[in-house]
Amino acid sequence: MFTSFSKYIEVSKPYHSIKNLIVFAPLFFTFEHELYLYLDALIIFFLFYLMSTVVYIFNDISDRNIDKLHPRKKHRPIASGTVSIVEAKIIMLSIFSLATIISYFFNYQLLIVLLLYAVINILYSLKLKEIVFIDILIISSGFILRLLAGSLVNDIYLSKWIYIMTFLLAGLLAVTKRKDAVDRNDYTSTSISRYYTKTIINYIVIIITLSIIVTYTLFTISSEIIITLDNIYVPFTLVFVLLGVGRYLHLIYNKPISYDPIEIFFNDLFMKVNFVLWVLSFYILAKI
Repeated sequence: MFTSFSKYIEVSKPYHSIKNLIVFAPLFFTFEHELYLYLDALIIFFLFYLMSTVVYIFNDISDRNIDKLHPRKKHRPIASGTVSIVEAKIIMLSIFSLATIISYFFNYQLLIVLLLYAVINILYSLKLKEIVFIDILIISSGFILRLLAGSLVNDIYLSKWIYIMTFLLAGLLAVTKRKDAVDRNDYTSTSISRYYTKTIINYIVIIITLSIIVTYTLFTISSEIIITLDNIYVPFTLVFVLLGVGRYLHLIYNKPISYDPIEIFFNDLFMKVNFVLWVLSFYILAKI
């Protein structure tokens, strides 16, 4: 017997769809305002949501026995059994077919990016997550592919600094999430976790955090920004980047109610307000 429709929605992890908003980044950083470009980006967002759902379901099917031992993941529909394996596979294949067909007719380049995203993440679920540091690189590459999709489809040149920052920020989110198993001394939840220690994680966090700050600074003072915007005030937006990263690390190290970056963002008012202020400050300072 089929479970309630809400459980089918839950397997797609809809609150994680915020990750796909990065497809709008090329429009944001290049100050494009044409409506058709945003409509295209909205389609890309939807297709990445579908393909990421395929990846989430595949991963939850693969990890269902391990997730049953996790205090939070055991409540997921597949791990708890409220959505059967047969149902999950039917949903996964149906969504994969839908995403593939739509992207084929919408933009062939997007289809390639989506398939590459799916293949990389399926390999991650099967084996790559067991290779130390490669797991972080794979997670970061998913964000780069989203960024690339938004750039390719709308034919927008995007600064190399944006790609580097995105890669580093995604890496920071990935490595701090590894603190979950390490802090609980539970190495059953993730195959790779046994290779990470608190010391290694702390070193990586320091390196990536400093790299994010340096990269963002270089981006704001780069000739690309100065020439494009004819403005010298954009570097002041670094304040909000420092506050955002600092707040995130504070919560991870001092108040780890959750190790999921998405849950942290949605549950913390400071981070949401700071993000809005960064967006506003970037646009306002760029137009001075």
